Amino acid sequence: MWQSNCFYLHKYKDGTLAVPEPPRKAMDADGSVGIVRTIKLADFIESKMLERQGTWPKW
Repeated sequence: MWQSNCFYLHKYKDGTLAVPEPPRKAMDADGSVGIVRTIKLADFIESKMLERQGTWPKW
């Protein structure tokens, strides 16, 4: 997934342009709105593996 701030032209093999998805937004209990980042399962698993090895910072 890419956002509108990408400098590369994204198009498919047939020449049609790829249309980016609009950014997902969420509101917290205080009413602050923020952009929600997509997290892939592989990223989550990798962070847990690195955390167990002691090379990943614990937030």
